[in-house]
Amino acid sequence: MSSMTSASAQGLLCIMGSGETAPTMVKVHRSLISAVEEARGSQTLYNILDTPYGFQENADELSQRAQEYFQTSLNRRFEVASLRTVSQIGTVDQDSFYDKLTRSSYVFAGPGSPTYALRVWKDLELSSLLSKVLSSRRVVTFSSAAALTLGSYTLPVYEIYKAGEDLRWESGLGLLDKLFGRKIAVVPHYNNQEGGTHDTRYCYMGERRISVLERELPEDAFILGIDEHSGVIFDLKSQSIETVGIGLITIRRAGSSLQITPGTTMPISEFLNLHREEEAKGNLSPVNVANDEDKEVVDLIQRGEPLEEELLRLQGEFEEAIDAGNFLDAAKKILELEGTLKEWETDSLMSDINKRGRAQVRSMILRLGQTSTERVFDPSETIAPYVKFILEEREKARASKNFERSDQIRDLLTSLGIEVQDSPQGTSWSLKDAIVSSTVN
Repeated sequence: MSSMTSASAQGLLCIMGSGETAPTMVKVHRSLISAVEEARGSQTLYNILDTPYGFQENADELSQRAQEYFQTSLNRRFEVASLRTVSQIGTVDQDSFYDKLTRSSYVFAGPGSPTYALRVWKDLELSSLLSKVLSSRRVVTFSSAAALTLGSYTLPVYEIYKAGEDLRWESGLGLLDKLFGRKIAVVPHYNNQEGGTHDTRYCYMGERRISVLERELPEDAFILGIDEHSGVIFDLKSQSIETVGIGLITIRRAGSSLQITPGTTMPISEFLNLHREEEAKGNLSPVNVANDEDKEVVDLIQRGEPLEEELLRLQGEFEEAIDAGNFLDAAKKILELEGTLKEWETDSLMSDINKRGRAQVRSMILRLGQTSTERVFDPSETIAPYVKFILEEREKARASKNFERSDQIRDLLTSLGIEVQDSPQGTSWSLKDAIVSSTVN
C-alpha cells in the first residue's frame, strides 16, 4: 500500500530511541499494553524478537533481562520469538518464529546490531509480517538497533563507528514506507553523550558524519531522530502521533531540524509534512515550547543521562547529610541509590554507569562508617573539658614545686587510660588508641 490511509490499519507502532527496558519507559509500555488489552481482552500474547542481538554470546541473558523487566515492572509475561541466525531460515525455528510473530498482541525488539538483524530478516518479508500485526489493534515497539531497521535506510552503526568503514546507508525493512508512503531514516540515540570529549550524537555518528550521510539521502527523504529514553507512537487507528518519554523527537532534512517536545500530539499527515512546511524558515527550536512548564522539560532533557543525573543528585544529598551529621539521612540516601540501581538493572544499554553506581554505593558506605566513627564514638571530644581542667590543676602543682601532687594527678589520668606527655611546647594528652589529642600550654 502506498500509505496507511489506504488500508484499515488499527495498530500502534512505537519507535523508541533507547531506554526500552529502563524505568523511564515503563509508563509508555503500560499505556501500550492497556490499549492492546482493552481491544483484545485476555487474548494477548507478548513476544520479544531476539534477532538483533542473536550474534552475542550473552543472547540468552539479554532475553532473560528483558523478560524480567516486563514481568517486574508491568506484571506481564513476555515470550521470546527466537530467530538468531541465517542458518535457522527454512527450518522449524523459522516456522515457530512466524507463528509467534503473527499471533502476537505486542511485538518488541531492541538492542543489538541493525545490519545483523537485517541479514537474518532479509528474506523473511518481515515488514509484511509486521504490517499484518498492525492491521488490527496490536502493538509493535522497536527501539535502539531495531528502530534503525524500520525505515527505507538503515545506519550501519558498528561498521562505521567501531570498524571505521566508509559512511553509507544500508537498505532497511521499509516498514515506514509501506505504512506512510514516505522514505525515512530512523536515527535513535539522537542526543547520545557517551563520547564525552568527542561528538557521539546522532547514534554515535556526530555532526560531521551525519551531515555527510544526510546529503546521500534522496531529496524526498528525511531523518527521524529520537532522543534516548524517548519515543513516538503512531496510532494507525486515530491517524495521530504522540511523543513520549523525556527527550525530543527531531525531523531533520537538508541541514535543518525541527524538534518536538514530549507530550505533543498531532495528525500523522501533519507530522510527516512538518519539515516541508518549516524548512524554509530554518526553525531549529522546539515547535511545542509554549510555556514555562514546557521549557522546564526541555532544560531537563538537555542535561543528559537520567541515571547519571540520579547518581549525582543522591551523591550531593548524601554529602549534605554527612556534613550536617545526619547519619540516618545519609544511610537513607545509600538505600535509595541501591534501589535506583536495582530498578535500572534490566536496561539493555547501561554502558558503565551501573558499575560506577555500585562503586559509588561502596564509597558512600565507607564514608558513612568512617565519619560516624570519628564523630560519634570518639570520647576525646566528650572528656576534653574535664581533662583540661585536671591538667590545669597539675600545672598549678608543678608551678608551686608540688611535684608529688603533680605525679599523683598524672598517675590518676594514666589509670583512666589518658596518656600525658610533657614537652618544651607544653603538656599534651591522648586516649590510648584514640585519634584526637589536645595540648595544654
